[in-house]
Amino acid sequence: MKNKVIKGVPFFLFFVFLISTFIAWKVTQRVIEEEVGKNFNYEVQVAKHWMQDRLNLYLPIALGIRIFFESGDGFTANEWSTYIQRLELIDKYPAISSISYIKTLLALF
Repeated sequence: MKNKVIKGVPFFLFFVFLISTFIAWKVTQRVIEEEVGKNFNYEVQVAKHWMQDRLNLYLPIALGIRIFFESGDGFTANEWSTYIQRLELIDKYPAISSISYIKTLLALF
């Protein structure tokens, strides 16, 4: 009888360690998923703030250009170039690679 108990101890320990390993794996998996979620949310917030900052930076430019268009009956290409050059938009805001004005014929519509 004592031999059967001794022979059963390794199997018992094997199952205890197997169950312990499974529990540790599940806990580790949950912790990793939480960390990945936190990192993802952090990166999303960083990207969101970066985009909002960029929009806040370029919005006054767009409004200034809109005011320029609405300020008069019309203007020439030279006036447009002068306006853009005086604002130094290309130098101050390198993301704006170019700003062009193309006069369209709205009479066709």
